[in-house]
Amino acid sequence: LGTMPTGNGDIGLNVWAEESDDLLFYIGKTDLWDDNSRLLKLGRVRFKALQAMLLQTDGKKIMLLPAWPKDWEADFKLHAPYRTVVSGRVKQGKISELSVQPANRKKDVLVLPAK
Repeated sequence: LGTMPTGNGDIGLNVWAEESDDLLFYIGKTDLWDDNSRLLKLGRVRFKALQAMLLQTDGKKIMLLPAWPKDWEADFKLHAPYRTVVSGRVKQGKISELSVQPANRKKDVLVLPAK
């Protein structure tokens, strides 16, 4: 997938999306060069938009579908805090085939209505 440089002035970004649907970008100062005339990057950021739409956490609580559109479908396997893996399928705004490992974390899962 291609990248897109963006920015205007002191800060520049190089933005791209990976096949996992993660959005990534490097942040750099537009006037920060090394000895080999390469533009130095100050940091890399990964934005996991789809994961946040499917799963959000608050302490030990796991909320599913907090921002998921009702007409979108997905099969998912996501990692949550406390070494938890949540997987399942979303179809017509409902979750099926829900699996939570370890099983004792299932009590902490709250399925919200899709938007």
